[in-house]
Amino acid sequence: MNRSRYVLAVAVVATLVVASAVGGGQSTVTTSPERRVAENGTNGSIGGRTTATVPRHRDPDRVQQRGDSAAVERWLRERLAHRLGNSMVRVKRGQYEKARGIVGDRFSNQLGQYVEVQQSTPGNPNHTEQFRQGKENQRKFIDSVQEYRRTYKQYRKARRNGNTKRARQQARRLDQLAERTNQSGASLKSTYRNVSGTTGVDLNRSSRQVTTISRNISTTQSSVESAVFKRTALNVTAQSNHVSFLDPMNLTGVLTTANGSRISNRNVTLDVGNRTIETRTDGDGRFTASYRPTTLPLNKKRLTVRYHPLNESAYLESTDTVAANVTQVDSTLGLTRTPNETRFGKPVVVSGTVGAKGVSAGDVPVVVSIGDQRIGTTTTGPNGTFTVRTRLPSSIRSGNRTLRATVPLSEKALSGANATRKLRVERTNTSLSMDAARNGSRVEAHGRLRVRNDTAVNDTAVTDGTVVIRVNGNRVTSVETGPNGSYNATFELPSSVGPDQSATVVAAYEPPPSNLENAQASDVVEPVSKPASLLGWISLPWAGAALLTLVFLLGTVFVRSRRSDDMDGADEGLSGGEDARDDSTDGDVEQDLSETEDDAANELDALDTARTRLSSGDHERAVKIGYAAFRRYLLRNYDLTPWATPRELRDAAESVVTDREYQTLADLTTCYERVVFASDGISTDTVSVLLDAADGIVTDERMDQGTDERPGEDTEP
Repeated sequence: MNRSRYVLAVAVVATLVVASAVGGGQSTVTTSPERRVAENGTNGSIGGRTTATVPRHRDPDRVQQRGDSAAVERWLRERLAHRLGNSMVRVKRGQYEKARGIVGDRFSNQLGQYVEVQQSTPGNPNHTEQFRQGKENQRKFIDSVQEYRRTYKQYRKARRNGNTKRARQQARRLDQLAERTNQSGASLKSTYRNVSGTTGVDLNRSSRQVTTISRNISTTQSSVESAVFKRTALNVTAQSNHVSFLDPMNLTGVLTTANGSRISNRNVTLDVGNRTIETRTDGDGRFTASYRPTTLPLNKKRLTVRYHPLNESAYLESTDTVAANVTQVDSTLGLTRTPNETRFGKPVVVSGTVGAKGVSAGDVPVVVSIGDQRIGTTTTGPNGTFTVRTRLPSSIRSGNRTLRATVPLSEKALSGANATRKLRVERTNTSLSMDAARNGSRVEAHGRLRVRNDTAVNDTAVTDGTVVIRVNGNRVTSVETGPNGSYNATFELPSSVGPDQSATVVAAYEPPPSNLENAQASDVVEPVSKPASLLGWISLPWAGAALLTLVFLLGTVFVRSRRSDDMDGADEGLSGGEDARDDSTDGDVEQDLSETEDDAANELDALDTARTRLSSGDHERAVKIGYAAFRRYLLRNYDLTPWATPRELRDAAESVVTDREYQTLADLTTCYERVVFASDGISTDTVSVLLDAADGIVTDERMDQGTDERPGEDTEP
């Protein structure tokens, strides 16, 4: 045994000597990705299932293909359309978070990519707004359906507990949600028709699902209203159909139930135009009210009066209309409080009143701006007063400016009005920090942008500021500051900067005309230390001598080993030999993911096994087991191709799974490729975080499956 090891050691040393000499001193030997796959394997089968096998593939970063903008645009359109359809499937099942996730950040990212591709293919029609509206309508529908079903459960609970007041409050809320669901559903179906027409993706099934859900909610709401409410009738007349802000309309009316019974001696709330009027019925159910219009359009010929019952009331709302002839009145706006000077980050408070000929005007919109930039909006209170509180943004230029308050009305019962004041905007110094770290040809830079002035708010961050990064005077990238003024940038050094050269990295804040000063920070990234090549001193003539030496050594070793083998054979014949050691290792991915009845439990067990491998220092096996377990989870829950390679699976899942699931898959795929292709070391913390993320998703699914009530069924609202 010792002689065998000696032989092996001599052979290895001699081989290294020759390889170093012939290779001219190169110290790094690169193994092709295909070879690494063959050596390391990508064993990801789960319990013998072919659906969970992780197929082998070439290093994706080495594959290069020429782009086709038109094909990419078409692919993105189809992906976006499929996301809308897949999201609706989740809504029907009652999986609202997953439904939102499918049209969440990943949808927005793909839409952004679509916009970029559109810019490079100007001849094709642009459907950006269509998809943007589709996302908005989809999320509105999801929100309203989820809220209706949640509120319906609360309503049923109140009914079971005999809490009539609570049940009526929830029923009133259900009525609002049902109306919102029908409106958003109609908009969503219109979006589906448009998307199907432009992409060729059939969304008829999704449209039918919207119809089914909306119809179920409407049917449920009708039964709710019949169970806890009484229908009403409202009859309103006006003494005169001429109305203006200074000449209000006097209304009289009677409120009854649907069968004619008077609703007497009750406080009544009426919605007239955009105004809310409080009144009270007498013993015969009669009432009077006065309506003073403010934002009523001049061309309004019929005025709607709506009875708006309290949430705990036993009555449903009802409406009536009266004729109207609106006359405009000039409004006035007065400012009572404004600042004389200000600077970035300091409070700006503007107060005033709105009315006409001494009469206060409530519920009137007011806009406050500095120069041509709006800084705040509000609505006047019942006494016509308003106050806007905000902070001065950086985008307003320094110097003498005009502060303006405006009533933005046109062709309404009240005319528009405005008032102005002079305002001095001071400049503010800024401070920019930066630290840069180099890793090969890549540099990571981070820092923070904030104001630097004793009179400004202490440590005020500058958000949404553009920081330009330059290397040796050449611009390489730019980045926006976050909510706390921080920024992070990762970029490649220019080709002019060699590995043995240092470089000066400069971060500069150079805002367009504003009230903030420029700022700059710099750092120097040092050259990359280059290790001395192994036996780089060996010249080519020495290579021949080394090769002859290798032949002589191997010949000598061969003769000695033959003699030794004869002696060892004799000894073994006398002693009977030793049992062979079983060097096979257990815990392969197939064994770690054995078949069980509970798929989720099986995957959770596999993730526990991965953690055990991680704690023992086997990072590679931990990543492989964790990836295979999460891959099985996705294949079990989504219609994905079982034989896809890791990156193909990731790309296909992008338009199907939730953002949370996709991010976990993307991170696991990256780590998987690192251990398979690059044999890179991965920190224990990184692997642990990924396993926890996968565990959380599988656990959530198992808890969802364990619930007794399935609100996504067609029989539920």
